[in-house]
Amino acid sequence: MDIIIFYLAVLIFSVVIHEVSHGSAALMLGDSTAKNANRLTLNPLPHLDFMGSFLMPIFLLILTQGSFSSHTRTACRAVFGHRYFEFTAWNF
Repeated sequence: MDIIIFYLAVLIFSVVIHEVSHGSAALMLGDSTAKNANRLTLNPLPHLDFMGSFLMPIFLLILTQGSFSSHTRTACRAVFGHRYFEFTAWNF
């Protein structure tokens, strides 16, 4: 039981780091959507969605008898940035 709790803690921390990295990269490229939604934080609560983080995985585990589980992304509108980049150089 202790190892399952450890794995869940590592999984949650890894997913949060992953999502913050996406948001930070998007912010550097001019998309402030994650910043405006307060998702550039290591707190896992802003990254959770009730339907995609809780209900869908539970339903998939029940319907497939534990053979398949997934989650969905939290929906947000993308705001395309004002920066234009050349593919030869990254000008930050």
